[in-house]
Amino acid sequence: MYAISQEFRKLHIAEIYFFFANTSRYYGSFNIAIEYYQQELEIRKEQLGPNHIYVATSYNNLGLVYWKTGDLEKAKEYHQSSLEIVCFQITELMNSNQNI
Repeated sequence: MYAISQEFRKLHIAEIYFFFANTSRYYGSFNIAIEYYQQELEIRKEQLGPNHIYVATSYNNLGLVYWKTGDLEKAKEYHQSSLEIVCFQITELMNSNQNI
């Protein structure tokens, strides 16, 4: 029998929240989608760290939902957080390639 780590289980739960959120968003249940995306974001930040690209994806998804609800200020805030992580990751990648 294979042992599954607690971290893996938590990330799997985050993926389930992601699918529930996407489905809720698709059907226009934006408040429910926000709840699921928030839960997904918290797990991903805890398990992967604040600068992981999946965390950026979570921020982006929240930005999209807030944009759909008309809350442009929150949408901008979440998209900005996503962009900052992506820029950080690009900088890290460029720096690591200079050492090759």
